[in-house]
Amino acid sequence: MTVIGHLTSIGVTAGTAGLISARAAVRLIAYYVVVMAAFIIWTRVADPRSLGALYIDWTGNLGGLLFVYLYGASRWRGERLFIAALIGSQLLAGFSHPFDFVLLRLTGHIPDGMWRPQHFWHTPLFALSYCALVSPLVARLLKLDLRTAFIGLALGYGVHIACDTITYDFPIYWAWPFTDRSAFSFETAFRPVCDGTYTTFGSVLYWFGDAANTPTGLATYNPKWSWVIYWAEPLVNVLLAALFCLVAAARRTGLAHVERDASASG
Repeated sequence: MTVIGHLTSIGVTAGTAGLISARAAVRLIAYYVVVMAAFIIWTRVADPRSLGALYIDWTGNLGGLLFVYLYGASRWRGERLFIAALIGSQLLAGFSHPFDFVLLRLTGHIPDGMWRPQHFWHTPLFALSYCALVSPLVARLLKLDLRTAFIGLALGYGVHIACDTITYDFPIYWAWPFTDRSAFSFETAFRPVCDGTYTTFGSVLYWFGDAANTPTGLATYNPKWSWVIYWAEPLVNVLLAALFCLVAAARRTGLAHVERDASASG
């Protein structure tokens, strides 16, 4: 998933769980819809090239900072738990890309397989270890107890990994470091072989690259290096948003029943 995709998924999940208000979750969904609509229009009328990736990343980063600003001063524990989850989803899990770059600069080589930083950073065992390591700092910053901070971080990190397993082209090594046979991505189950026939759940929404790397049926096309978003990402967020709406409607209906019963008994 992209940065804004992860922001939306953890925000809507938090809204469904009641960690943030329904109004806040709706605003986040609306923000995602506006950003994605602008992006799709942009790619249909022009070719943003690498600017498209920067747009998607920075709208996600700015949206995350905005939510931290809005809820960072909250005294309600649930919203501070959401901030911890947001840190786990956005900040901690996003460190894998810079470490790939640093390793490439230092050694001139990025290992393939489960020992690549991009890969082992997206594993449950590494996530739990990492969250345990930084939870004292997050607990102090957000004025949470240590266990609550760890749970929030792990929740955000877990949602990040789960969403990447569904929408990401790179494999997720769920049993790392015990075996590399656990590597898989559900996205590949919905995407045909790179033959230019991108008409399924995993087809690319937007790609960039040189003329030899366009999805025109050429065998040289490599989706790992020339995509920004798969259709799987907005579809997953649409499903999460639908679940949120169902839960919110159920809560509202239940609350209406409680109010009517209270009025009748009074």
